[in-house]
Amino acid sequence: MEAESIHAENEYAGKVIVLDAGHGGADPGKVGTGGLTEKEVNLTIALLLQEQLETEGIEVVMTRTTDMSLGDQNAGNQKMEDLNTRVRLLEEAEADLAVSIHQNSFGDPSVSGPQVFYYTGSEEGERAAVCLQEALNSELQIAKPRVVKANDSYY
Repeated sequence: MEAESIHAENEYAGKVIVLDAGHGGADPGKVGTGGLTEKEVNLTIALLLQEQLETEGIEVVMTRTTDMSLGDQNAGNQKMEDLNTRVRLLEEAEADLAVSIHQNSFGDPSVSGPQVFYYTGSEEGERAAVCLQEALNSELQIAKPRVVKANDSYY
């Protein structure tokens, strides 16, 4: 189906999604063996996803579009300031869905592939997480598919 014709028929047109590319600026997140940083991977994924969602007529609010920290660089605790700014942006957007993109690392090389987390107790969040997890496992042809995981301790 052509992108132009999708908007009129798309049930998601007009919805708002916040994409949060985790880390950024002085905070690289995890650093791979070749020097690739999590912040770079997260931003690349978020920008590609933004493009696809907007093609579907979905309004996308990005927490960052460049390699930057969201916190006040003069704050005593820059990490907390960054997280507080992300939360404020999420709240202000009044989004239908918020997705924070991160990469995890494991000491066991047999563990790989995507894993989707959702807020404990959120039935809507769980449904969205299951849908996304199944799509990622299928599309990426994961050998040992992961399952969604509830969590209530993330900031």
